[in-house]
Amino acid sequence: MALVQFSSIVTKIVGKVKGHHFSGSLGGATLQSCPSQKTSGYTGSQTTSATNPYNRAQVSKTLIYIVRSWKSVSASNKLAWAAAAPNFPTTNKLGVAVKPSGYHTYVHLNYGYYLQNAALLSTPPAIQIGILPISILAVVISSSAVTVSLGAIIPANYTGYILATKSISAGVKPSPSDFTQIKPVATGTSGDVLCFNDYVSKFGTPITGDTLWLALQLRSTITGLKGQMYIIANVIS
Repeated sequence: MALVQFSSIVTKIVGKVKGHHFSGSLGGATLQSCPSQKTSGYTGSQTTSATNPYNRAQVSKTLIYIVRSWKSVSASNKLAWAAAAPNFPTTNKLGVAVKPSGYHTYVHLNYGYYLQNAALLSTPPAIQIGILPISILAVVISSSAVTVSLGAIIPANYTGYILATKSISAGVKPSPSDFTQIKPVATGTSGDVLCFNDYVSKFGTPITGDTLWLALQLRSTITGLKGQMYIIANVIS
């Protein structure tokens, strides 16, 4: 769903409306068609969503389970979640800070925690001191290889995630929603990370001459909260 930020006139739009996606570029806001892929079968070619419906179903099933579990949280623990909510602020697609309720904090934190630990937090976790994002450096970005080098070891209690965009024309700057997770990086990992096969499985072969944007993001294995992305861009050779 697209969000619109108003002043005296419309100043910013991000998100999706049906088959179209709002994003930014060096020349200003752009409207692009959402990617799709062609598949062939006995009935001929047809256009289908590039997203795996099984993954969407699993995400929906997990979220529904967490939402329903809120009813089983004790009254005292619900008060604890409400009191802890200001310590876990979120932002919407426009980057505007949103103050969550105890319920939304419970769902938000438990979604990431459940994916990491297959269990739910009944009480809010202790506040963790933030950790600076780890840098990445492009080693090879081409139509046959995507390799990055980590600037530091993935620390304890964190998992790193390599994110990427599809091949983008020069001059177009992606929004955070254009990045898709392509590869997890385990605690203790350092050095070069090979990402070509992971990238191709999501977006297909990188297009020579276009720009490929990559990012590294840390996620706490305790709370499931994500850190800030470290982003790089390279022309595909």
